Amino acid sequence: LQLIDRAVLEMPDSQGFLPVEFPLVVIIDTLGFFMDVDDENAAGQVKQALKLLVNRVREHNFACLLLHHTRKGAFTHGDSNLDDVRGSTAFAGNVDIIATLSGDYTDPRRWLHRIGRLFPTPDRPMTLRYDEETGYRQLTEEEWVTEQESRIVAMAEVYQNDPKATVRKVADETGIPKSSVQRLKSYAKARAEGRDWEPMWDR
Repeated sequence: LQLIDRAVLEMPDSQGFLPVEFPLVVIIDTLGFFMDVDDENAAGQVKQALKLLVNRVREHNFACLLLHHTRKGAFTHGDSNLDDVRGSTAFAGNVDIIATLSGDYTDPRRWLHRIGRLFPTPDRPMTLRYDEETGYRQLTEEEWVTEQESRIVAMAEVYQNDPKATVRKVADETGIPKSSVQRLKSYAKARAEGRDWEPMWDR
């Protein structure tokens, strides 16, 4: 916290620093190293540690990016959700936005999950592709649908037999997670009905 206080008070006046109208961003890597708590799952300890930081953010009006590890083994694919963030639920209750990056190191695809004030009801994660030369690139909807072709075909077969099939039924019959069935439902129904799918991402 003393380093944060120094950054807020001294760095804006340093030579070559951004003009005053540009907000200060403080990055803490990692949150577990920063916090003085015995148990990351103890809500009381975590809340107290975060409160000290939140108070400074409000007092000095700067942005703070906290880096934190997810649970071991969590977020290996795009069907994961933000409930798997490691540690106490106090994290979610004391920050504006939680964003998690998921993906297996053997797969170039990544998924950015977001929830918070700006994303109160998260729908689909942002789908990214990673390579060492260009870094991360967001996939277009057409690219994403193409990658989901096998799932869409399997779901379309269920809808052809039962147009009113529930998400649970489609998931049970195809083995596709319910969260993915929900995201792919409109594409699969369009295929089952023999029509082109309608763009959804710009809505």
